[in-house]
Amino acid sequence: MDAAGAPADPYARPLLIILGGMGPMAGVHLHQKVVHHETRAAIDQAHLEVIHVSCAGRIPDRSQFLMGCTQVNPGRVAAGVMEPYLALIESQGRDYRLLIPCATFHAAAILEAFFSASPPGLQERFVSLIPPPVRAASRTAGDGRIGYLATEVSVAAGVWRDEIQARRHVAVDVPKPLQALVQRAIYDPVHGIKAVSGPSTVSVASIDRALRFFREEGVASVILGCTDLALVQDELDAAGLTLIDPVRELAAEITRLI
Repeated sequence: MDAAGAPADPYARPLLIILGGMGPMAGVHLHQKVVHHETRAAIDQAHLEVIHVSCAGRIPDRSQFLMGCTQVNPGRVAAGVMEPYLALIESQGRDYRLLIPCATFHAAAILEAFFSASPPGLQERFVSLIPPPVRAASRTAGDGRIGYLATEVSVAAGVWRDEIQARRHVAVDVPKPLQALVQRAIYDPVHGIKAVSGPSTVSVASIDRALRFFREEGVASVILGCTDLALVQDELDAAGLTLIDPVRELAAEITRLI
């Protein structure tokens, strides 16, 4: 870097690609957090180069696919969306890293289809959303239990449970009636986070009820395991809990790596 903080070679660091649109604000949230975590940048020119691809209308709903409501795999569609961007980047000889701020997209049935339909080498440049928040939760999980809130299909697919258990912790999810509230908080067509791109009285109350379960169970660390949930984090009653935002942890991870 020169004295002003700009890199001597702006192409020395990998290009960052965000595959957003799932939901749209989650990608915006990640882009914002990457900028905030770029503590080495004192001027505009010192920031990471970012391509944020948000084609929400083209990628089918991940939950609908995993529930069997559609046979169109979002992973294969997303690979098609990314194809021209990756072709351009690779034609320029640029190194890059890919981030996907959607936990449900990380279900094996979707992520593996995405990789299989993508150019060789992409998987090695992919930085997963899942490990960084689990590592963060581990630091405050005094009794070894880590709670998480996620979509119904993410819970069923073991997106968070598998990673938590792989790190020798106990994964704690909410009972079915509370899971229904979490699902409503995310997907309600009028009051849900996806519908209003942020908090509503209904969504916050529903998530707070789920968080009360963890408090009553003595689970101190809770991962907000749907990236849309982080959009309402500031409105939640987190008394006695450490809430982990996966997007924040991923942004911190990628700025450390590159």
